[in-house]
Formats: sequence, C-alpha cells, structure tokens
Amino acid sequence: MWTRPCSPPGCGHPPGEPGYRKEWEALTLAIKQVITQGLAHHGTTFRNYQDADGHMGDNSRYLQVYHRKGMPCLRCGTLLKQIKVSGRGSVYCPHCQK
Repeated sequence: MWTRPCSPPGCGHPPGEPGYRKEWEALTLAIKQVITQGLAHHGTTFRNYQDADGHMGDNSRYLQVYHRKGMPCLRCGTLLKQIKVSGRGSVYCPHCQK
C-alpha cells in the first residue's frame, strides 16, 4: 500500500463514488508490481528459505515499510508508525498514506 500510496485501513473512495474504479485499478497494478519484484528476488525471507532452484529469498532488502516502524519514510522522511488492522500490525507513513 505504500507503493500506491493509500492508508492501511482502506483506500480513498467508497464503492460507487467517482474515482473508485481508477483508484482500485492503480492499487491492483501496484500489487502486481510488488509481487513481480518479490518473485524476481526469489521471495521474501528473514531466515533460511530457498526456492526450488536453491536461491535464497532476498526481497526483504527491497521492502519499503515492513519491519521499519520508527524509521524515516523512504519517500518523505516522516517517521513510520504502526497500527493494528484486523488484529495484525501494519506499518505505514502518516504523511504519504493519508
């Protein structure tokens, strides 16, 4: 969601409002880009995962907000915050992801 950017609890326009479809299409494209990046880097691992060809997953080096609570946003420099969304922790930039 940082890539797009939108806030963790939800993105912008409610269904049916102008801009809703365009916003979700942009979010869908961003999700596809993040998944493609993860696959190109053999997955995201923090321990010892290897893919079927024996490559270590090193996509964790390219994460923008995950595990970065309290660190500066790579886009604007604002300190990243963490909130709970549906019982799970979600790190976000309070400036970029309004």
